[in-house]
Amino acid sequence: MDSRPKVIMDFDDLCDAYDPFNMLCTLKENDPEFKVTLFTIPMRCSKQLLKKYDKEKEWIELAMHGWWHTYGETLSWTKEEALDKMRISMDMGIDGKGFKAAKWVIDPIVYEAAKELGWYVADHKTNRYRIPSEGERIYISDLRLRDGKERRLHGHTRNVCDNGIEEAFPLFMLPRGKFEYRFISEVV
Repeated sequence: MDSRPKVIMDFDDLCDAYDPFNMLCTLKENDPEFKVTLFTIPMRCSKQLLKKYDKEKEWIELAMHGWWHTYGETLSWTKEEALDKMRISMDMGIDGKGFKAAKWVIDPIVYEAAKELGWYVADHKTNRYRIPSEGERIYISDLRLRDGKERRLHGHTRNVCDNGIEEAFPLFMLPRGKFEYRFISEVV
């Protein structure tokens, strides 16, 4: 059993316009054990982009981040529509079995759809007191936990919220070999 602290690192907004591949490769070169979950916007990704990331599944996990990444988009979805969109994203290669709503605005029906498919929902820290139903898998994505056993680092693929991969790069460049990196899907 690895006794090093775990690092769960994720970035929002992977799409053609915000592709941090080179910076991620630099993090991987810094520590060959580096792993990351990227919340991916399905309708803003080309086949070429997804194909590039598909080749790196050993250390990059793609999870679904809304559909178009528009504010409140999940509020109009039926359960069937949520299930369809999740299945389509899986077929596209966004197969980390996780969902995060754009701007954190999520309808309860999406929790049900995720649960039905065995997916987790990455939720905002303000929702950490929401009591999950039996079988739900919830990951509090925006929690900057630093308890000696686990660190959760959350950022964006673009410079926004002072945690974009480029603007906050030193925060994500951790000392080599000091941490055990995990995908979100491995810890929920």
